[in-house]
Amino acid sequence: MPGNKFLLWICIFPMLFGAGLIPTYMLLKELHLLNNIWVLVVSGMVVPFNLILMRNFFWSIPEELEEAMRIDGASDMGILWKMVIPLSKPAIATIGLFYAVAHWNDFFYRLVLSER
Repeated sequence: MPGNKFLLWICIFPMLFGAGLIPTYMLLKELHLLNNIWVLVVSGMVVPFNLILMRNFFWSIPEELEEAMRIDGASDMGILWKMVIPLSKPAIATIGLFYAVAHWNDFFYRLVLSER
């Protein structure tokens, strides 16, 4: 994909320099997401560390497996559903566990965003 290094840098930069609680609160207040269930979804939608973890996992899948499925007549969607998704179940479970622990530990942050 052209420009993938630039897009990766755009995702990594906020990980290096986080704004903090007050600017995040002000942004979500301006977006009218306080006292709304969507604040839980939008505020933690993409975690750069998880994005890098999944990207490196997908890069570690050998191209020979994809080539073998192409020789067997699989389409791109067939390769995705029959090879990539089953192979990535451990990585997806790990990311899910990371998200669950992060939301569990962010009780105070969510309490501030609920404005009660």
